[in-house]
Parts: sequence; C-alpha cells; structure tokens
Amino acid sequence: MNKIDEFNDWKVDANGGIHNEMAEYFIDPCRLGTENWLDHLSQKVWVDMNKFVPAYIKACARAGVTTVKITY
Repeated sequence: MNKIDEFNDWKVDANGGIHNEMAEYFIDPCRLGTENWLDHLSQKVWVDMNKFVPAYIKACARAGVTTVKITY
C-alpha cells in the first residue's frame, strides 16, 4: 500500500520520505536519523516548524528511526 499522510505543506510517504512540493524539498528516509533536521529547517524562513515536526515524527516512525540527531 502506498500510504501518504499530509501535514499541511508536508507529505510523508510510505517509506518515511518527507516532501514539500511548494518548496520542492525532499528528505530521503535514510537521512532522517543522521542529520539535524529540526535545527536545519528551523533556520529556513519558509518553514513553519509546527507543521514540519508532526511530519518529521511520522516519517521517523515509518522509516524505523528511533534516535535522531539534535544539537544546538
């Protein structure tokens, strides 16, 4: 089943990929746990973190990511 969940501007595919079509932005599921996406995207003026974070959590769950990198 090719399930896609929508979180406002963000879409999460069945494998955990995150898409933002308006910004033409894609995060591959293999990069979810290895890069600091919360810090990186919080610095983008076009990203509403209240919309991104739920998509990120869903993507990590779908991709089997149990630990993420968060540093400030």
